[in-house]
Amino acid sequence: MRRFPSRVRVRQVELDGKAADQKELWQMHLQEFYVWHLAQEHLLSGLTQTMRRAAERRMFERYQAAVSHAYGWVE
Repeated sequence: MRRFPSRVRVRQVELDGKAADQKELWQMHLQEFYVWHLAQEHLLSGLTQTMRRAAERRMFERYQAAVSHAYGWVE
């Protein structure tokens, strides 16, 4: 399975003239995660449902931790 990008791109985004907040930034990164996940999903097809869910949960948690770390957000 292709690994996540080695670095999370920290974004300086303005929405309606103000800096995007943590929730808005997370939503942007979450969309990137889902695009990546869909491209890699075929690699999980041979797993049992339990194993697949566990693998997907670990991928999501690792990505979430990487984004939080990149922005310095407290988990």
